[in-house]
Amino acid sequence: MLKFLSDYGLLVFTVLSLAAGQILFKVASGRLQGVGVSSFLNTNFLIIMVPALIVYAIATITWILVLRTMPLSTAYVFVALAFVIVPVASIFILRETVTPIQWAGFFLICAGVGLAGMSQLAK
Repeated sequence: MLKFLSDYGLLVFTVLSLAAGQILFKVASGRLQGVGVSSFLNTNFLIIMVPALIVYAIATITWILVLRTMPLSTAYVFVALAFVIVPVASIFILRETVTPIQWAGFFLICAGVGLAGMSQLAK
């Protein structure tokens, strides 16, 4: 049971890290003043972009650790939760709006992940 919790805990951490990285990428993109090299070296941009890249690097490392002990077919399904977490977080952090159709899609994603998770527990 402890192994199950640690494996899935690391997977949840990975998904949350991926979501945080996406939010940071969006914030960094808002600070970009153009498309030239100098824009990408601007301190105002880099102060958000560097942490975003670090978060993504950590997520990549934890993803590899997850894959060490969990089948890809199990783990990858849970990454779909990032498609729910990012837009919901963007409502609160970035003040973006989400349509009712998107909410329905989020529900379907969560239902799919739940079904996939239940099938793994039944094994």
